[in-house]
Amino acid sequence: MKPKKILVISDIPSHPQSAGNRARIYSFLSCLKRLGHEVHFVYENKEMARTEPEKPDIKAMKKAWDRVYTIPLNSYVIYHFFDKQIGRFGIFLKKTCPKIYEILKKSERKFKIKRPPSVDDLYNPALDRFVKKLSKRGEFDIVLAQYVFQSKALTHFDDRVLKIIDTHDALTNEEAIKSNEFFKGYIIYPREEEVKALNRADIIIAIQDKEKEFFSRLTKKKVVTIGHIIKPYKPIKRKSHRKNIFFIGFSHPTNKYGMDFFIKEAFPKIQSKYPGAKLIIAGKISNFAPNQKEIIKLGRVKNIEKAYSLADIVISPLFFGTGLKIKNIEALAHCKPLITTNFGAIGLEKAKNKAFLIANTSEQFIKQIERLFKSKKLYEKLSKKACNFIKQYNKENLEVLKRVFETKP
Repeated sequence: MKPKKILVISDIPSHPQSAGNRARIYSFLSCLKRLGHEVHFVYENKEMARTEPEKPDIKAMKKAWDRVYTIPLNSYVIYHFFDKQIGRFGIFLKKTCPKIYEILKKSERKFKIKRPPSVDDLYNPALDRFVKKLSKRGEFDIVLAQYVFQSKALTHFDDRVLKIIDTHDALTNEEAIKSNEFFKGYIIYPREEEVKALNRADIIIAIQDKEKEFFSRLTKKKVVTIGHIIKPYKPIKRKSHRKNIFFIGFSHPTNKYGMDFFIKEAFPKIQSKYPGAKLIIAGKISNFAPNQKEIIKLGRVKNIEKAYSLADIVISPLFFGTGLKIKNIEALAHCKPLITTNFGAIGLEKAKNKAFLIANTSEQFIKQIERLFKSKKLYEKLSKKACNFIKQYNKENLEVLKRVFETKP
């Protein structure tokens, strides 16, 4: 296979990998590098406008990829982050700086923002101009947009360039949006906007099969599934005296809901039966955990392998959201016995009740944890099957990735 020159366009940094989408981007592009491709990364720095910014590590990004271009945040885009229709930041600004908020709201007429919203509302004109200049060089074989929100960049490339969107999740899945409290306050896009974005690409990448089916109903373009490819680790023998339950996550509403559910509904009963049990919480979500002796808050972790070495059992009590649960892939890659919900198992159905256990209620979480605490045989069996599953999962996804990037425009 002849190496390709790939242009990646993203407003999510690849470093540090402090959230699932960042880990996804880093893993995906690392695979392309290992296959011999050349990766040029156009990064639009929107982090300062996000509700909970995590400073991008530009130096590490430049070290990882062949070339990195950074595009500063445009005032046009800043306005949209302030608009309360975009989400929580507008509400925050209204409370803290009402005068600035009112000025920005009044300026809406100047921008002539259409409602219902467009997937291009957050597309930076400065980024557009820059990508247009790059396209004129005619040096790229493939252009890869991260999320549909960057899809407009694809329109600047002709038919000699293969155009791909890595969707990460489904934007207009009304069933998920309308059925969950989590989505209140978030912007809801018309279905035709997602269709418009998808049709700009030659190939659509879904992160799990259910979303592949969803996208296939929206567009006639080729849709493939490429999950989260991750380095597998060697299993570590459990210390028999230790009973550490581990949960990791970014400060996202889905994680907070799951953490609160487990701490309130399940953990007290586990403690009463197993006084030595501890709950270890890693990532920014630990900032929202209560201060209790039996709850250890690690905060943001730089060494993910070291954090997982503290875990005996990994829990993932997730009940809503979109995409693929990257944290579940990570737990399996670290060969840890994982307990998650039916929702958390989406995209990993082959391994359900084989490489990991399912629990959907507090009673079920307690029961599954007790099983693992009591049975060394079950513990080691799950650990081994998790390792084997992730190796096969990686192999299957890497094969699809290879085929996609060998495709001719």
